[in-house]
Amino acid sequence: MATCGLVVASLAACSSPNTQREPGTGDSVVIVDHAAPEGISAIEVVLPERYVHWQPRLQQELQQMQREYRTFAARWSYQAAATAERRRIVVPADNFAAAAFYAQAGLSGNPATPRTFPVLALAVVPLPRDDSLLAELAAPPRTWLHSFRHEAAHLLSEDYPALRQAPAWFQEGVAEMWCAGRPQSAWLGLEGWPYWRSIALRWGTKDLATAPAEVRYSAFAMRAADALQFDSSAAPWASSVATSWSLPSNAVFLQPFIGLRGRDADWDFVDQHFLLASRPGQQVDLDLPWPLQDSSATVLELQHGKAPSAPEAGLVLSRVGEDPSSSPHLRIRFGQNGGWAAYPEAAGIVSFEALSPAPTPRRPGLPHRLEIRLRDQHLEIEAEGFLRRFNLDEINLQPPLQLRMYVRDGMLALRYR
Repeated sequence: MATCGLVVASLAACSSPNTQREPGTGDSVVIVDHAAPEGISAIEVVLPERYVHWQPRLQQELQQMQREYRTFAARWSYQAAATAERRRIVVPADNFAAAAFYAQAGLSGNPATPRTFPVLALAVVPLPRDDSLLAELAAPPRTWLHSFRHEAAHLLSEDYPALRQAPAWFQEGVAEMWCAGRPQSAWLGLEGWPYWRSIALRWGTKDLATAPAEVRYSAFAMRAADALQFDSSAAPWASSVATSWSLPSNAVFLQPFIGLRGRDADWDFVDQHFLLASRPGQQVDLDLPWPLQDSSATVLELQHGKAPSAPEAGLVLSRVGEDPSSSPHLRIRFGQNGGWAAYPEAAGIVSFEALSPAPTPRRPGLPHRLEIRLRDQHLEIEAEGFLRRFNLDEINLQPPLQLRMYVRDGMLALRYR
């Protein structure tokens, strides 16, 4: 089937000359080969079959990047790489599929981490976990798209030998500049929720060598952006701006940090839908942009993922402007098969109360419909036929309240109703 320059071939058919089996990506994958802009080689994307509906968005992303990268990289001489005709981005469905792909393809490194192999003209960008909540999204989650664009930028840089000779920090910084789309002339957008681009500034002037990878890459991007802006040569990484660069020490932000921690996440303001997908053994949490106001009622629908895991997920309510890890807060936990609990916690304390009885039938992925009411100095939480009522003065909370969703080793969707 060919549409708009796309060839979509299912491995089950094995009748198309463009079809090939990718080791470790599963029994049924789809290869999407898009028509690139004139004079530029196409990039092939290998997707698991249940995510093939993402191909129009990924095609659009790649075509736009390929057109704009030529302008962005005009200071360096273009020389089509020998591997340009066989560039691929492989998308394993989860860490296990990524590990299988690495083993069968003879690759080294951590398969859970997005990575580009220049010699092979290959990028591997695994999904956080293979789950129906993820597959139901019309397009990939936003943070995963950041990784996709980052690795695509590495593939495109192969056509610029001088750029490939740059120090590793500059190459990573340039790729990170593309993770939100075409880079601006200056490092902008630091002030926007969920504040993921400002993470290096929020880290401060501490030693970047010991910082998490996302902090270092954020700093690399700012350093590369400054070097490109203030030096028009073909080696901006050697300029005095780049060599003497350090994180600004006078950045002012709202405290505590209100935004996203961990990967991966998706957010849709129009549909008021939020999704968290943690990798195995990791946690991701997101402070939602709308606090709970006094004399208000908020109805939420929350749903665990259905893929096998042992998730810990729920909501944390705290006073606006305070970090719940160091101040009183209230935790609402949700069981994967149903059931919930709500209880106050002191600063620095995480406790676990028994969940209410799960509804029948008990199966993973049952949605929780939750109503939170603030009135007369009381907080009421009602779900699944159970009601909990708290005196705000007794639990040291006052509206408005910050709302944080979190999940560890699983997936959690939240929608305002």
